[in-house]
Amino acid sequence: MEWNENELREIRLIVSYLNCALLVAAGKKLKLDIEHEAVDVTLRDGTILKRIPIGGDSAYGVFHDVVKVLSKADI
Repeated sequence: MEWNENELREIRLIVSYLNCALLVAAGKKLKLDIEHEAVDVTLRDGTILKRIPIGGDSAYGVFHDVVKVLSKADI
């Protein structure tokens, strides 16, 4: 799915805020991968632990999917 500029801005903002929270809470990072329509959960060195698909999601959908995966996963 191609997001418009406003949707991309909102998605980037949400991933940025969630990244800060996850980094403080668990020492892990979130990285938005627009090309693969995913948010990656990574170690500080960039090793991908989990890929969360977000294709077709609105900004709220991205928030929901990431929080859902993080709350259920032992990451």
